Amino acid sequence: MKLQEFFYKNPIFIHKEFLNYLDAHGTTNLSTQNTILKYHTKQGHLKRLRRGIYAVVPPSTTLDTFTVDAYLLAFKMTEDAVLGYHTALELHGLAYSSFEQFTYISHHNIQPFVFHNQIFRCVPTPTPLLKKNIADFGVIKMNREGIDVRVTSLARTLVDVLTRPNLTGGWEEVWRSIETIAVFDVEEAIEYVQLLNNATTAAKLGYFLEQRPSAVAVDEKYIRQLQKHIPSQCHYVDRSRRQPSKFIAKWNLMIPIEIIEKTWEEPNEDI
Repeated sequence: MKLQEFFYKNPIFIHKEFLNYLDAHGTTNLSTQNTILKYHTKQGHLKRLRRGIYAVVPPSTTLDTFTVDAYLLAFKMTEDAVLGYHTALELHGLAYSSFEQFTYISHHNIQPFVFHNQIFRCVPTPTPLLKKNIADFGVIKMNREGIDVRVTSLARTLVDVLTRPNLTGGWEEVWRSIETIAVFDVEEAIEYVQLLNNATTAAKLGYFLEQRPSAVAVDEKYIRQLQKHIPSQCHYVDRSRRQPSKFIAKWNLMIPIEIIEKTWEEPNEDI
């Protein structure tokens, strides 16, 4: 049995993964398995991050100097974790700002966890996806340190952050991040909106698509498709925080002035 091979391939792992590896290599006694785990932890080869989650300490570092990949830790928080919202934007290379909060989506109800001043927050899987048994819709894999991490696709991430901007740092962060998107799967985004059955989100996506520069504008047929799903009455883009807004009749939305005018941008100054 070559534990070093397991440690090399699994820089962060959960207890069950370790036991499964030992089972597959002939060490099946649970007491012996846990003794091996405790030994390597005591020797400083492993660091217990929280109950059931361990990180491998590289040979060239010590417990005091090595750092944990926060994205991997978020991914290992539950067996069904999918990295989403602002964390997904970061992994797609689109986030305007770096956050010390890492968001993952799960069926489980996990309380926020703090590790080295970083917050790991669980967000429930959207109920419509659970009811349709398609929780993994719009989920892709990204390789990180040799581990296939499950992340929401760019199309799903776009819809998610428009739906819940509070999980992405607010509208300024959302808009500054997503306005840099050049290419994404519009059909997947619209299908996801339809699965969510959220009229406000459909209108938000439609408004966003119309704001894109002509060089990356989407086909008008997608705009018409989204218009079939907009609210029948006026909806606020953000019902939790009323602010100066303008009514956009085409989408039946009250859009905050800060979004329309991008008030966060600095005015041009003469030099």
